This record gives sequence, structure tokens and C-alpha cells, in this order.
Amino acid sequence: MTEQSQSQAMVANDDDGGRSIEIGPNWFASVMGTGIIANAAVGVPLISDHLHGFATAVWLVACVILIGLIIAVIRQWIVTPHLVRKHTGDPTMAQFFGAPPMALMTIAGGTLLVGEPIRGAALSIKSAWILWGLGTLGGLGTATLLY
Repeated sequence: MTEQSQSQAMVANDDDGGRSIEIGPNWFASVMGTGIIANAAVGVPLISDHLHGFATAVWLVACVILIGLIIAVIRQWIVTPHLVRKHTGDPTMAQFFGAPPMALMTIAGGTLLVGEPIRGAALSIKSAWILWGLGTLGGLGTATLLY
């Protein structure tokens, strides 16, 4: 597939004739990858204290990406619901429906590891439990409904 045809495959026509980018569940893997860097940085032996600022910055980037993707996916469900049906019917894309729940759980782990100085211990723990619970339910739902 050429570069032009790949970019055309990612762009879909909206119901109102506009164009939008397809946001599939695979995009949430970017949150998982970014968030795990933050989570791992705080656990590096001997130098984790020096990496805490870096880990916090990377965790915040992962949080922003997650929020942006959630907003984009909700918009896509409303404006172009046929794309969601297309993704569930695609055997390759269907494998990525576990990525959004795992992205929530990655952010939950980072909330416990690096979020406390920003949000306080009580709010970090409550937020992590909520994210972890949503991720767990999402993962179980994905496993039961799609497979």
C-alpha cells in the first residue's frame, strides 16, 4: 500500500459530507506505551529519585493523550458510528479493543506512582481505583462481547 493510499484509508467521510480521521482502538496503545515509560521510570533502581520529574511529565502527557482520544472516540461514535461497526468487524482491529481498558489501567498505575505530589494521596488512590475498575470492566466486557 502506498503512503497516499494509507493516508486515504485513515480518512473517512462523515455523514454530513465532511472528513474525519478514523480513531480505532489501536490508537490507545500510544497511551499504554507512553504511560509505561513513566511507570517504569519511577522503579529504576538507584536513579528513580532523579527520574521522578521526567516520569511525572511523561505521565501527564499520557493523561492528555488519553483524554484527547476519549473525546475523539466519543465524537466518532456520534458522528460516524459506521466506523465503529467497521472496526468491530475487522479481525485485525478487533484485537485492539483491549487497548482502551489497558490504557486506563496504565494511567491508574501512574496515578499511584507519580500522581500523589500533584493530586494528593487520597485523590490519587480514589482516581486510581476508578480507572482500574473501569479498565477491568472494560477488559472483561471486551473479552466477553467481542470474542
